[in-house]
Amino acid sequence: MRNDDLDLRLDWHRQFNANVPRKIRIPTKPLNLLALKEAIEYYYKNLINDKKRLQASQEPLEQDNRGAMEEDYSDEEPDG
Repeated sequence: MRNDDLDLRLDWHRQFNANVPRKIRIPTKPLNLLALKEAIEYYYKNLINDKKRLQASQEPLEQDNRGAMEEDYSDEEPDG
């Protein structure tokens, strides 16, 4: 991977993770690669946690909506 590619990827991760070191603190390619590896791990871990939180927050809504739909349409007469 070229240094330009590393910089671009690290810049992207800096938008979401303030712990990604600035360019001046990682002057060599091995340090850049290590920083990118850690940034990807951080992103992945938070992505999984966000997905779990989203699923957990939607479960009660889905149960409430199912019950509400049954109640909303229970008074209607069937077409026929």
